[in-house]
Order: sequence, then structure tokens, then C-alpha cells
Amino acid sequence: MKLYKKHNQDCMTTVGRLIKYRIIIYCFLLLTCCISCKKLVDIDPPVNSITTSQVFSNIEDARKALIGIYSNMALSGAGGDGLDNPTNGGLTISGGMSADELIPFNAGGADPDVTDFYTNTLLGTNSRVLQIWFQLYPFLFHTNAFLEGLQASPLPQSVKDRFTGEAKFLRALINFYLVNLYGDVPLITTTDYESNALLPRTPSAEVYLAIINDLKDAKNLLPADYSSQAGERVRANKWAAAALLARVYLYTMDYAGAEAEATSIISNTAMYSLAGEPEDVFLKNSLEAIL
Repeated sequence: MKLYKKHNQDCMTTVGRLIKYRIIIYCFLLLTCCISCKKLVDIDPPVNSITTSQVFSNIEDARKALIGIYSNMALSGAGGDGLDNPTNGGLTISGGMSADELIPFNAGGADPDVTDFYTNTLLGTNSRVLQIWFQLYPFLFHTNAFLEGLQASPLPQSVKDRFTGEAKFLRALINFYLVNLYGDVPLITTTDYESNALLPRTPSAEVYLAIINDLKDAKNLLPADYSSQAGERVRANKWAAAALLARVYLYTMDYAGAEAEATSIISNTAMYSLAGEPEDVFLKNSLEAIL
């Protein structure tokens, strides 16, 4: 009986040791797995692109990021006819057809999504309408991302002010298109896509107020000439912000404000005046060109 009891105790001791060893082994394996997983997800930056902090670490890279926004807004759409990109003449063409100022080149009905503008039979499923929406909001995201990266950058304040003014001008322009096309639209000012996806439509009056505030900031921050662009009228300056602000004031029926902004540009005859000949109007850096 004693031998049995002793044998049973020895067995329990052995089992206990085995359990203890197994626990140690499992803990070791779990720790190893965690370390391995950390190494697995801790990867080096991509070799064919740069990080946000790198973009805003020097003036030249930040300038290129800003020009990239201009470039995307100026490129023709996939169709090559300008209609696919709202900021490259697409809105002018589509709006002109809706107002009977233009006749579509395919009046015979080759592209019904274009003809719908001319016949005022637009539906939400129209591909051209969807293109406008799906391109303007990405432009808005890129502009907000630029502003956020810029504010956290170590760049000189004078550079940050000028770039901020340009980005706010572009954001105001994009929102101006959106509110005029769709009425109440989500007013997005950050890159937080999770919260942005849940934003309700903002009353158009609030959107216009945000546009006006951005343009006022842009006017105060932007230079009054084109010296930062080697004289080329290809990027926004103070007067571009004033011109758009004048237009926004007209749309919000602030006629006194519209007159004041427009007059400030017209009075600046050293930079802006009517071209002497009609063929000179659309020349590069024409005196009639603001942006």
C-alpha cells in the first residue's frame, strides 16, 4: 500500500514537471512568435517613394508636392476630351451644354452621357456626373494632406505661409465647384478618412463661409506678384485669391464685397489690363491672365 502511494506521488511529481516544462516551452514559443511578427511588420520604407516627413523636410520637395496638386487638377481626363476632369475645362464644357451655349460634338447620340447635359436629362447614374464627384474629393484630400504636412514641417515660416496660401486657394476653388454643382455637400477639412466617410451634408451657406475664410487667408498670405514663379502666371497669387473671392461674393449676393475685390484688380493696371489685340488675349502670361 505504501509502495503504491509512493509510486502515485512520484507519478504526480513527474506529471507536474512535464506541465511546468510545457508551460515554459509554450511561453518561449509565444514570445518568439511575437518577436518574429514584430519583425515581419516592421519593414523598411519603400525605395520608389518618400515619406511625408521627407516631403516636408526641405523647400524643394514641398514645392514639388504642391505643384503635383496643380498638375493633377490640370491634366485631361481619361477620355481626352476634357470632360473627365472638372478642373481642366470639364465643368465649362458640361455647363455650357446644359445652358445651351454649346452643342455636343456627338449630337447624334454617340455618347448619351454627354448628350444628357445638352438635353437636361441628367441622372445620378450619369458617368460624367460621377466623374466630377469622384475627382473633386480626391483633389480636396490631397490639398488637406498638404496643409497638414506643411503645418508640422520645419520649413521657414515665410515659405509655410506662401504654400499655405496657395493650398487654401485651391481648397476654396474645389469647394466652390462642389457647392455650386451639388448644393449641400460634406465640408471636409482633414485627412481623417474614417470620420470623413460619416460626415453629413453641410448647408451650402456654411460651405460658402469656409470658402470665403480660406480665400481671405490666401489673400493675406500670398505674394502680390509672380516673382516666386519666375514671372510665370501659373500659380495662385494674392490677386487670384481676390478674383475668386469677388466671384464667391457675387454668388452669395454680397455685391459690395464683389465690387471691392474686382476693383482692386482692375485698378492694378501695372499687372492687369486689356490686351491691345484680340489674338493676344490667350497668349502665355497675357496681361489679361490672373492665373
